[in-house]
Amino acid sequence: MSNRFVDYVTELNAETLNPIQLSTSTAAGTAAKAFGDTPSGALNIGDELELTFSSGNTESVPTATINSIGRSFRIGGKAVSGQTLVLESGAKVRCYWDGSYLQLYGSQANFAPASQTVLGGVKVWLSNNDTTLNISTT
Repeated sequence: MSNRFVDYVTELNAETLNPIQLSTSTAAGTAAKAFGDTPSGALNIGDELELTFSSGNTESVPTATINSIGRSFRIGGKAVSGQTLVLESGAKVRCYWDGSYLQLYGSQANFAPASQTVLGGVKVWLSNNDTTLNISTT
C-alpha cells in the first residue's frame, strides 16, 4: 500500500469524522439562523458541517447565516419551501456545502407519516400529510 493512498484515506476520514461544528441560539421561530464563522472564514465545496440548533427550529424556510452570508437548505436536493423543518432544542444536523446550498444528510428517503427512523441517534419522521420533517435526538 502506497503512502499516498494512506495519506488520502487519512485526509478523507478527517474530513468526514471531523465536520465543521457551528451552533446557533437564534429563536426557533426566526427564519434566519446566525451560526457565525467557520474557522477558515470560508465554505469550500464539499465541506461537511454539523449544525447545532440550540433553540430548535419551527420555521418553514430556515436559512443559515455562515460567514455573514445567508445560505439556504436543501432536503433531498429540493428547497424546503412549503415544508416545515421541525427541530427540537439542541438538535444537531449534518449537511455539506455543494457550492450553492447546504444539502442535508439523511433526508433523501421518504418515510410513511406514522413511521419513525433512527439515524445515528437522531429520530426522523414525517407528519402533517408528509409536509413536516421532524428531527429529534433519541
